[in-house]
Amino acid sequence: MDPFSIAGLIIAALGFIYLVFIGQKNIFDYLRDRRRKKNQSDQLQEIASTINDSSPTIPQNLPPRGDFVGREKEKKQVHEALGSRSFIIMIDGIGGIGKTSLALEVLHECLAASRQSENSENSVQTFDAFVWTSAKDHPLTLNDVLDTIARTLEYPYITQLSPEEKQHEVGKRLRQKSCLLIVDNFETVTDDALAKFILELPNPSKCLITSREQSLRQARAVSIRGMEHAEARQLIANEGSRLGLNLTPLADDEQNFARFY
Repeated sequence: MDPFSIAGLIIAALGFIYLVFIGQKNIFDYLRDRRRKKNQSDQLQEIASTINDSSPTIPQNLPPRGDFVGREKEKKQVHEALGSRSFIIMIDGIGGIGKTSLALEVLHECLAASRQSENSENSVQTFDAFVWTSAKDHPLTLNDVLDTIARTLEYPYITQLSPEEKQHEVGKRLRQKSCLLIVDNFETVTDDALAKFILELPNPSKCLITSREQSLRQARAVSIRGMEHAEARQLIANEGSRLGLNLTPLADDEQNFARFY
């Protein structure tokens, strides 16, 4: 076969391949589309990898944590209490001393550890769910708490059941997973049924209470008092920054600071 015939066959073959695999696009458009599709594929693989490696979803309704200063000793005590065999832990202290802030800081540390599915080196306890309830702004009843637990654990149908069935179903869920129930401002609770429910909380779930008084002798209490001097100085500086005020002279003057502290 002469060279011209061979060249003709090669050109015909290349033309056929072009029409079948590339179509009417020029070679530059074809290569650009190939690169774009490869980039899209790489992005999809990266997203899929991120989803597979994502932290487990922990049912929770915790309020956001605020600025937190100091309380390292008390925070360690609460963590130790949550990791102990005690199933009721109480943070007590006078009004405005920082009970709720301390509880929220501890809870968000527990939530972060729970999302990593392992206890941290600092012995932060993990839970399968966190349910926040508060008696700060309105009277808190057992029915309120049961409804909040049901909704947070994503069993909304339980809220439509009778009181007896509701308590039975919630109790069953609390036995299946380790849930940390939080009752803020417990000293204002007047519903005896709620106190009884907390005292009979099924294992492995636990309850963390904030209260102005130690009203449950079965609870492991962590009492908080005034802040250390260094912590108070930091708190003053933070508040000054938040309010746009220069409080440095106040903190630096020992006599004024002592009165303010």
